Amino acid sequence: MKFVMPFNGSRGDVTPGIALGLELAERGHDVLFGAPPNLTDVVSAATASSERIEVQPFGPDTQQLLESDLVRVRIKSRNPRTRFAALSELAHHGWDDMTSELNRMAAGCDGIVTGSLGQEMALNVAEAHGTAFVSLHYCPLRRNDAVSITPGVNLPAVVNRSMWAALEALRWKSMKKRDNAQRASLGLPPTTESTPVRSARYGGIEIQAYESALFPGLARQWGPLRPFVGFIGLV
Repeated sequence: MKFVMPFNGSRGDVTPGIALGLELAERGHDVLFGAPPNLTDVVSAATASSERIEVQPFGPDTQQLLESDLVRVRIKSRNPRTRFAALSELAHHGWDDMTSELNRMAAGCDGIVTGSLGQEMALNVAEAHGTAFVSLHYCPLRRNDAVSITPGVNLPAVVNRSMWAALEALRWKSMKKRDNAQRASLGLPPTTESTPVRSARYGGIEIQAYESALFPGLARQWGPLRPFVGFIGLV
């Protein structure tokens, strides 16, 4: 089988993907791994022992982004309008190019495996190609009763679920236009459903790559589509 693994973000975001890619290759699968241009050498070095893993640049240079005026100045502005505009620009940064890149990478693949960053994009591409979808989550990101969205604050279960629902609705509202524009470019119909809903409906697997013991009760709430596997790293 062939897996496409587009990973964006920092080295910490990409490393679990490298480890998973090596395991897939060890089991006889072919892997096309996409990483930010500033991290391709890191990924290539870590996967040099496997002939089944091909590494290519994917998305913007994250080091340049972190050092840009957008991240260092505007996103920290005390002016709410400036800060909001910067956050919106950051959310859209490189989106169109990454969509085109991933669409090309996904041709003929059996599954797309991605990290937390860019999973919305990857789900749409997986749907367009009719291929399996898997994402790695490094902390709780979905609606639940057990975990508060405010770290260190214990709240009643009904409050937790309500706050997660509100956060999910706000996030979908902020990205609905962009998401549907991407779907149109891929030949997909528009949607009114958020990524978590569509991922579950599509049969996507959301691997919880952290220890369930850190969030008591969470593993009992989530079924087989959100398995807990513990932290994933390189030896």
